[in-house]
Amino acid sequence: MPTLDTKIRKTRQQIADLQNHLKNLENKKLGINLKKPEFKAQQIPQTASVIIVFDGGTSCNNPKRGFGKGYGSYQISEGPITRVDFGTGHSCNSAEIRTMHSALKDVASSFEDCRNMHVHIMGDSQIALKWAKCCTKMQPSESCWKEFHTAVRMLREEVVKFGRITTQWHPREESVKLFGH
Repeated sequence: MPTLDTKIRKTRQQIADLQNHLKNLENKKLGINLKKPEFKAQQIPQTASVIIVFDGGTSCNNPKRGFGKGYGSYQISEGPITRVDFGTGHSCNSAEIRTMHSALKDVASSFEDCRNMHVHIMGDSQIALKWAKCCTKMQPSESCWKEFHTAVRMLREEVVKFGRITTQWHPREESVKLFGH
């Protein structure tokens, strides 16, 4: 089974290949010949891509006993691991979504304009990954907990800043190996 590092390297290569392909397509669309000496790089919008790996959780995921303290960890493009805490009242799902929100907010604060940016998000929570892709098209059901609604709203505010969001699920063991939880 490939390791998380191998998956990240493979995903980065796929992203680079897609970016090159998109640039070639855009050049054809704009009628730009890269071999002409009058070509200027600013004619093609510059794109960037990042990979976010995340995991979140809670000290108690039982609504009958009250949800626990939410926490999470994320890593952006193999950089340092960032730990986040969200206080009490969080389910695992709200903590996972809040962790993604924190990572996206961190990325957005590093760039002046994220509209051409591709963000590839990796994690072990299929629910959180689904919300990363669909939060601008869907609303959580009314029966969901308040913190979950808040987490989805916050995620939506960050997702719309980026040009493209893709997601990839990985087994739980990969998150434990990277983050220790």
